Amino acid sequence: HEVLVRVETIAANSFGKHVSFHHRYDPSLPEVWGDRDRLVQVFLNIVKNACEALQEEENSRVTLSTWYDHARVMLIESGQTILAPLSVSICDNGAGIPEELQPQIFEPFRTAKVGGKGLGLSVVTKILADHDAAVEFTSQPGQTEFIIRFPMFASDTDNDQRTIALSQDTNSASLPERFTT
Repeated sequence: HEVLVRVETIAANSFGKHVSFHHRYDPSLPEVWGDRDRLVQVFLNIVKNACEALQEEENSRVTLSTWYDHARVMLIESGQTILAPLSVSICDNGAGIPEELQPQIFEPFRTAKVGGKGLGLSVVTKILADHDAAVEFTSQPGQTEFIIRFPMFASDTDNDQRTIALSQDTNSASLPERFTT
């Protein structure tokens, strides 16, 4: 859970000083393959949005959770269905995302924030797609939750292929590596 710990530390010492952070991490989760820096960016974008939504809330709280969802499958861009049991949740107790914005929340330039650019969540979806992962959310007054689903790679062959795919798709100088979310 080193990526989430890093994100929480950054947030708690900067834009999230007014928020109480909580976490529930499943210690039995396997490591995730990917580009650590890009995944830090994913979680920072979502946590920053949560903290900004809590600017005027009393008892502001962000909870980071991980768990293994045995039955979770998802469809990826290629049309293939893959097992995606590694789950990460970022949940806040803010006012919620306006209902009229929810259908377009992941599109570029869509925001309800004054002065916002509307790029954060579109970047999130791009980076997650590069990792064969996905994001979904639910929102109502008092609770917004983003859930990120990661696939598992069962063998070293899968991991080797994944490393090659990530290094070609991301045009990143850093090679994908194994780490804990």
